Parts: sequence; structure tokens; C-alpha cells
Amino acid sequence: MNEKKLFQLAANEKMPDIEDVRQRCLNQEVRAHSAKEQRLPWMKRVMPVAACALVVLVAVFAVPHLSNNNAV
Repeated sequence: MNEKKLFQLAANEKMPDIEDVRQRCLNQEVRAHSAKEQRLPWMKRVMPVAACALVVLVAVFAVPHLSNNNAV
């Protein structure tokens, strides 16, 4: 037995059966939407609004003439 054949036998012993892996892939259930996506559907609406509000809030305090506190 040469070295290449020995490595091939050692690798095949540790590897799963290719036909079993193929059958599991074919038989698995495929879902249209994941559970994580269904968990927080409102987040897609809230996060852009919150980001815009944060930008406006920072702009109001960063630029003095936009707020009534420091009227010139």
C-alpha cells in the first residue's frame, strides 16, 4: 500500500457518506421566511425613522441659529 492510498483510506473513514449528505439536503424543509425575520417586522419601519430623528436632533443642537435658545 503506497502513501497516497493510505491517506485516501484515512480520509474516507472520517468523511461522512456522500449519499447520506445528499439525501439529507434533498429532504430538508425549506422555509420562505426565517423565524428571525418574522420576529421583528416593525423594526424595518422604526429604525429609519429613529435614524432621521437622531440626525435632526444633532443638527438642531449643532447649528446654533436653528434653535431658539441662541437667537441672534
